[in-house]
Amino acid sequence: MAPVVGSFRTYRYALVEHLLDFKLKHWDKDVRELSARALAKLAGRDPNWAIEIAFPAILPLVVSPDLFVRHGAILAIAELALSLAQMAPGLRLPNTLLDSIRNVVV
Repeated sequence: MAPVVGSFRTYRYALVEHLLDFKLKHWDKDVRELSARALAKLAGRDPNWAIEIAFPAILPLVVSPDLFVRHGAILAIAELALSLAQMAPGLRLPNTLLDSIRNVVV
């Protein structure tokens, strides 16, 4: 079986940046959902990236005035959190990050 493009570090971060910058904010609901799932799969290859880069980039989008952006951000947060819990069960998220994720609901 051929290697997955996301397994190559050079391509992985380019894909992730595109998902964060464009696809999570897309007008089509299916694209946002697929993007959130893809982001979670790619983040599973580098959990520290998810903690240090992805969550801080996505969390401010939760309060965006644009409904599509808010929806994509909430989907991405949920998928990332679930993915990290399943792929890295021993990983502890920082308390400040956990508080920010919990406050999304509020």
